[in-house]
Order: sequence, then structure tokens, then C-alpha cells
Amino acid sequence: MACRPAQKGRYREFYQCDADVIGSNSLLNEADLISIIDEVFQKLGLRVKIKLNNRKILAGIAEHIGQPDKITDITVAIDKLDKIGAEAVTQELQHKGERGRYL
Repeated sequence: MACRPAQKGRYREFYQCDADVIGSNSLLNEADLISIIDEVFQKLGLRVKIKLNNRKILAGIAEHIGQPDKITDITVAIDKLDKIGAEAVTQELQHKGERGRYL
């Protein structure tokens, strides 16, 4: 009996290749892993868009811009990126950042 995908758009089989970092919790490892992924796809001749969703990195950015207490507002706005677009997200961040500067 064939196994049917649970949701529309799901594939029945896939291939997976992992790269792991052991012994370090540095966020710089995320950059290294992205570099590895990019290099693999380039060598395979495949054009891809790599998207990263890591709340720790966003929290680091919020801290860097002096707004660590606004991480929730920032992540909620960024989560809307695909739905409302970059311009609307930028406007939302600017509006929410009137008391504290985000951008």
C-alpha cells in the first residue's frame, strides 16, 4: 500500500544530509553551517535561497541596536515578512520604535 502525504504539497520521500557542530554553542557556528550549505548547493549547480530563522540571532541583533526589551515586537513584525512584505514590516518597526529606535 502506498503511503499518502499528510498534507497537500508534502512529498512522499526526501533526501537529507546533515552537518552538526558539537562542543560549542557559539552563534558563529550558524554562519559556518550556512556557508557549508551554500557551498554544497553551488557545487551541485543548484540555485537556492537560504532562509534562516533563529530567535537567538534576532535577540543578538536587538541587543546590538540597544533594544533587547523589544525583541517580541521585532520578531512579531519580522514573522509577517512573507505575508505583508518588507516595506510594511519596515513601517511597522518604525512605528513601534518611535519611543525607541529600531531602524
